[in-house]
Amino acid sequence: MAWVSGLKDRNDLPLLRAGDLSEEMLADAAEVALTSVAERRATFARTNLLDDAHRVLHGVRFATPDERVTVAERIADLAAARSLTVTPAGVHHTPARYLRADGSSRLRPPSRVLYTTGALLDAEARLLDAGRRLDAPTVPVATVAAIAEADLPGRDHPLSVDQALAVEKLATSGRHLDLLVGPAGTGKSTTMAGLRAVWEAAHGPGSVIGLAPSAAAAEVLGTELGIPAENTAKWLTEWRRLPELVERRERLARRLHTRVGLQPATAGVRTQVAALDEAIAARSLRAGQLVIVDEASLAGTFALDELTSAAGAAGAKVVLVGDWAQLSAVDAGGAFGLLARDRGDLAPQLSDVRRFHTVWEKAASVELRLGRPSAVDAYQAHGRVLGGARAEMLDALYTAWKADITAGRSSLMIAPDSATAAELNHRARAERVAAGAVTETGATLSGGQTAGVGDEVVTRQNNRLLATGSRWVKNGDRWTVTATNADGSMAVRRLGGGHGEVVLPADYTAHQVELAYASTAHRAQGRTVDTAHAVVTATTTREVLYVSATRGRESNRLYVDTCYDPDPATGHDGALEPQDVREVLAAVLANEGAEVSAHEAIDRAAHDAGSWVTLHAEYQTLAAAAQADRWEALLDRSGLNPDQLDDLRRSDAHGPLLAAFRDAEARGLDVDTTAPKLVQTRSFAGSDDVASVLHGRVDRWTASAGSRRRTSDNLIAGLFPRALGITDPDMARALAERDQAMQQRARALAEEAVASDATWTRQLGPRPSEPGGRNHWIRSACTI
Repeated sequence: MAWVSGLKDRNDLPLLRAGDLSEEMLADAAEVALTSVAERRATFARTNLLDDAHRVLHGVRFATPDERVTVAERIADLAAARSLTVTPAGVHHTPARYLRADGSSRLRPPSRVLYTTGALLDAEARLLDAGRRLDAPTVPVATVAAIAEADLPGRDHPLSVDQALAVEKLATSGRHLDLLVGPAGTGKSTTMAGLRAVWEAAHGPGSVIGLAPSAAAAEVLGTELGIPAENTAKWLTEWRRLPELVERRERLARRLHTRVGLQPATAGVRTQVAALDEAIAARSLRAGQLVIVDEASLAGTFALDELTSAAGAAGAKVVLVGDWAQLSAVDAGGAFGLLARDRGDLAPQLSDVRRFHTVWEKAASVELRLGRPSAVDAYQAHGRVLGGARAEMLDALYTAWKADITAGRSSLMIAPDSATAAELNHRARAERVAAGAVTETGATLSGGQTAGVGDEVVTRQNNRLLATGSRWVKNGDRWTVTATNADGSMAVRRLGGGHGEVVLPADYTAHQVELAYASTAHRAQGRTVDTAHAVVTATTTREVLYVSATRGRESNRLYVDTCYDPDPATGHDGALEPQDVREVLAAVLANEGAEVSAHEAIDRAAHDAGSWVTLHAEYQTLAAAAQADRWEALLDRSGLNPDQLDDLRRSDAHGPLLAAFRDAEARGLDVDTTAPKLVQTRSFAGSDDVASVLHGRVDRWTASAGSRRRTSDNLIAGLFPRALGITDPDMARALAERDQAMQQRARALAEEAVASDATWTRQLGPRPSEPGGRNHWIRSACTI
């Protein structure tokens, strides 16, 4: 404490102000922030850039917090200026009063503007091009048929029909970049084994390479296929060394040409050349090879682009295997989903779900994958869903998991976040200690937890120097603790049939090891157990729910927190109104969390800019502003006294009241004459909210008069009232453009529904041939 106190005021660096940093320095900081964000996200907002700007400035001392904020904002602005805008500029005219100083529209909040980078768009474009090129190596159909009809090598069963069809499509397509879409439990590993057998039959042993985004997944892939497999990042790191190795080899070869005889030095050079030849061959791709990338939805776009470009240059083929409905990459991702949707129904896809023991769960898992609420009904009907407060759900989950473990089943607790996983792990260990199955004392792990002899732990970082026989310690490996040491290290033995022990050093143990009784969905993806028990909250995404609900063969149970509190440590019991279980699960299914590629984000943004939701919101905002003066003047002469007018304009019902005036006028009613009568017809004495009372009177008048009066054509697509009597030409133009766009959009949607023979269009009857009837028919379709 004395030493720390002595450091006070010892810093001799100046406290900076915003003006002390040059534009060049800020530009460099912006490039660092932009690069960091773009590596992690396919699209990003200005808030993401601002977050990284503050990280860049983390070690810089400023005179005041305001100076720091000013510099961070400037860095974020420079980074945004270097990015490409995904969100389209306003298509329709924006009135001058809604323009910012920089010319951008105030109708589009800066926080909603998305950006990407040219580098990412180029990478996605190259992947799309590779997926469309048809001059890659292939396998004859006869070869595929011969292997598909027999048992797979080393297995006692052949490929199923959907697996054989997928193998045929992959082997004969000629696409440089192909993909296999496989929902959970459909036998992707078996299909890949069949593809390997087919490919090697045509292109020879060693012509198939296995890769995966993680070392653990690569090990599983290598075991399933019977070939060496590596994680994608490691393979790319080694591949990038090729130019350096080739240059060294050429330099040594030139030295050999200048030597004469068999001097010892010459022999040594030849040995080095031979070693380099071997290293170059091991890192090179060759024509006719097949590169299979498993769990490809977890692979980043830049990594896939680099790998595909390397394969294309060598004349090799790449096949991506995964599922767009499961969890996506931690780096800038979305490429697998982009490629799958680009292929549409033509992409090879497995359809027969084999993992689950019950027929209903096979069907329900497919419905869950597609986000259909009917899946919730199936899980509830079979008693797989329980709802309640968080503490109750954790108790129920733990009790069920413990019963499964006691019965000898392999079971998994899946938590929505790391904190909940740690809580469940702590509880599991405490009970095992109390039962005498685990020693109470032991080594300290990441997060401050303890692991004793008998505990199950998971390693969280690859370390090739820590080996167990021919295998090494990987992120995601699960172990049993066999000994703990006074220095903080511990000996562990691999779970799941692995052999050999390894001593994990104290530093690794303290920072990269956790208890393994519970995990998050991200760590559970790829695992298969007998039973799975998953906590679901209001913030769970569809992808997390799908992964969590598809790990168990025998059963998968969902424990829904119906009183979700984002910060339970500071919450108050009973303060939150419980939700219905089905309501929570329906919201989860609608909450898509998978990252969208930049290409798809651009398409979605363009669609959203012209959608009814956007156009109507903008129209309502502009109409309210354009008519405000007129309606306020009407209220001023309506007979309300000054105090009533003040209360009315402070009321939350003030805006809806003015909108009700516009609605009535659009329906052909005389608002200017009738509004004062509605005010004077009855006293407002005793009323707490004059605006609400008057709003009610206007609504009743509109409903009553509307039932006797033909509806006016002043409803846009028969739905929303037009703003009439606009005298400001700037506002009138903006409203007219959006009015026309909404009508065109409604017409396009109606024509699309008719062309696709949507069921509801049949209820309108055949389209009349007579012009008046035909126009009425299509207007009805537009409104619907």
